[in-house]
Amino acid sequence: MRPLYSVFLSKQAVKSVQEMPEGQKEKLREAFNVMKHNAFSYPYQKIQGESHLYRIRIGDYRVLYEINDQSKIIMVIKVDHRNKVYK
Repeated sequence: MRPLYSVFLSKQAVKSVQEMPEGQKEKLREAFNVMKHNAFSYPYQKIQGESHLYRIRIGDYRVLYEINDQSKIIMVIKVDHRNKVYK
């Protein structure tokens, strides 16, 4: 089955992912693969006050991302530990 969405990471997100433990990286890859087929299939929460900003939880890490339905792009803005992600 061909993915419907493309997932892109910001420079900040790439740097954070590189610093994550290997087990968390694998869980993150699995989540992105699921989201490529349906952006809303992975348990997510909409960020209040934002129109296209969502978050998912991967263990103690949070992933903040935007979805552009017209161009079928998921843009990962930030990946960080739950204590730091909203700062």
